[in-house]
Amino acid sequence: MSGYTLSPPSLVGVMCLLLGTSLSEFALSGRHRLIARFAPELCDRILDNLHDSKRDLSVCSTVCRSWLPTCRYHLFAEVAYQPDFAQLLYTSTHAAETIAPHIRKIIFKGPLSQYTDKNVLYRSFLHLNRLTKLYLERISWESMDPLTLTPFTAPKLATASNLAVLDLKYIHFPSFAVLAEFLDSFLALQELSVESVTWDCIGSISAGSASPVAAILPPSSLKKLHIAFCHNRVVLNWLRYGVTSDIVQDDKAPQRLFPRLAALSLPDILPGDAEIVGAFLVALGECLECLEVGFLLNEHAGRDSDAISDAINLAPNSHVKHISLQGINLFQFPSRTMTRASSSHSSMLSSPPYAWVSSILSTAQSADLQDITLHIWFSAETQLDMINWTTLSQVINDLKIPQICFNVSGLETDRVEAWLQARLVLVDPLNTTLVFDFPAGV
Repeated sequence: MSGYTLSPPSLVGVMCLLLGTSLSEFALSGRHRLIARFAPELCDRILDNLHDSKRDLSVCSTVCRSWLPTCRYHLFAEVAYQPDFAQLLYTSTHAAETIAPHIRKIIFKGPLSQYTDKNVLYRSFLHLNRLTKLYLERISWESMDPLTLTPFTAPKLATASNLAVLDLKYIHFPSFAVLAEFLDSFLALQELSVESVTWDCIGSISAGSASPVAAILPPSSLKKLHIAFCHNRVVLNWLRYGVTSDIVQDDKAPQRLFPRLAALSLPDILPGDAEIVGAFLVALGECLECLEVGFLLNEHAGRDSDAISDAINLAPNSHVKHISLQGINLFQFPSRTMTRASSSHSSMLSSPPYAWVSSILSTAQSADLQDITLHIWFSAETQLDMINWTTLSQVINDLKIPQICFNVSGLETDRVEAWLQARLVLVDPLNTTLVFDFPAGV
């Protein structure tokens, strides 16, 4: 039918077919009066199927008044915050009543220097009653007016009690204490992602806030936690002990429980932070189901590998289903080709630099374990010999893991899979399926 803009099997398209018109003609003609023949529930179901098409929802919103609320519900479910839109929500009573109640997800990208009024952007979404997901990127907290930040600490705000997902990326805070106060204001947070977040100093919790060290810490509502390119020790100290410090804490101090935290991602851990990460994994216990960890160390770091092996024990995580190990970067800069001399040097180390891979996996005792993914980056076949494949194969056989995936980066050659297959010949194919993944463009 000419002029028909929706792809079948759209139910709105079906409606237009029944009425013998295109969607654009339908919106502009008087035929929309025939919509009264349809039950309101049917119209809502039809419009619900357009939830991912803002163009079609915009057209449908002009058809009749009864369609407008449903169209708004989907149109403004997710918004990319802009200065003019924020100003509208903040100053217009009509927008506050007809648009703001439908906003459930905000994506807010800086830098703030391009905005006329930097603080209106914050004030406008502080009172959004149904906001559940907030994504902030490339913002400097130092540029914010202190009066703007004050409402974040008010527990009566709807945003504080309803926000479930918070994603911070490339954010700079004047101190970690400011970040901690900001995070503490969201009482029902279920998913937290902190990536490339920095601060000038650690700082201390302000006098007007709750005591930084409470006798009893309330249990966390978190279900998913991702920390990348940050000071892991400081963040984990705050999460577990409620303190702003980069010093390893005494296990006798009050600790927060994480009864719902099922997914943990720490892809770039420094060897010195292995101990606190290991203690955090023990604290999570059997609730953990998905684990992603990686360690930043070089090919000479045999002692660091020993420290990691001693600190990480997955035995308490008895229901873990998925394990992903990052940071297996066999290529080092400047590159060094493995020779007999270098192999002899490696043997003098406390242990091979990547012995932590087999060591960590060998501690897993979960009967629910479904798959393991190893992210390996290398530039020459000889670099693969930095891993003890015999030991790794034995660990895989002992676990009887259904699937192990090798996510390989650094080389674009068909021979890579054959190189790995030759080194994994001892893996029992009856128990374990080997999968090789080569991310495009890497």
